[in-house]
Parts: sequence; structure tokens; C-alpha cells
Amino acid sequence: MTTNLTIAVLKVQKVIESCITEAHIKGAKRMVNNFAKQYSTPAGNLFGDQLWTFEPGAAEAYNELWLTVVEKENSIKV
Repeated sequence: MTTNLTIAVLKVQKVIESCITEAHIKGAKRMVNNFAKQYSTPAGNLFGDQLWTFEPGAAEAYNELWLTVVEKENSIKV
């Protein structure tokens, strides 16, 4: 991963860890989606869906961040 990508991942992780309400989770999800848009480019359409090409390591980081925010959301709802 590039240095900027690593720094971005760490920042998003800190935001997710600091979430204590559902409103915070909503903002963290937006941040994860913004991360994906920042480190990807449109690659065309497939049956009306937009395809994206991610920078090396960004797709895996996005998946991990998304799973982390969903886990945090589930822990807050309990």
C-alpha cells in the first residue's frame, strides 16, 4: 500500500473506533464510501451498474473498513 493509502485507512479506522451512536455510524459509513471513491476510478458499466478500478491494496482496505464499521454498528445496537 502507498503511504497516503495507509494514512487514510488509519484515519478511517480511528473514526470508526470513536463511534458511539448510530449517527456516528452513519457518518463513518459515508467516510468509508468517500475512501472508496478517492482510491478508485470508474471503469465502465455492466448491465447498468457502475464498475470501479481500485488502486493496489485499496479494494482490500475498503472491504476491511466496511466490515469494521458494520461490526461497530452491530455492537452499538446491542
